[in-house]
Amino acid sequence: SEEGGSGKSYNDKVDVDHWNTIKWMSYAPNCLMTRIAQEHGKDDALLVSQDGRILDGPNFAIGFVLNGGLRFVDPIANRLLPSCTQAKVMRAARSVGFPVSEEVIPFEQALKSGAAFIMGARRHVLPVSSIDDKQFSTQNAMLCDLQSAYWRMVEEDLQALEQSFQF
Repeated sequence: SEEGGSGKSYNDKVDVDHWNTIKWMSYAPNCLMTRIAQEHGKDDALLVSQDGRILDGPNFAIGFVLNGGLRFVDPIANRLLPSCTQAKVMRAARSVGFPVSEEVIPFEQALKSGAAFIMGARRHVLPVSSIDDKQFSTQNAMLCDLQSAYWRMVEEDLQALEQSFQF
């Protein structure tokens, strides 16, 4: 990211290694990460461990289109709270036959992906246009098909709920 138009890269580190997980019971650290990113002209923060593993965003999970498949951050291997939206997105991806894996994703490897996307209850499945100076396709065919599959699944879930939900 750029700071004040100077062309300098924003790479300040926030030391969170002494905390047990990335999504805390207190929401304050998450808000701080977003605020720091926005102060440097970005929409949100991407949390990366000190050893270079992609973790999560302050209020979203992240995935990548890489080597012909969809790669998701493994919450167990990275000591993260599992994302309900990521679970639904993975289910949608499998329903249309996409190769899916949850794993540790090094930052440098993520930058080699064809597309990146965030997932969350508020944003659903949203393409990422850039991470730092790396630009990603927001019209990647696999990502667009994933979004369509996700919305079909949401619609099916809503229809099933409407048919069975009573007070």
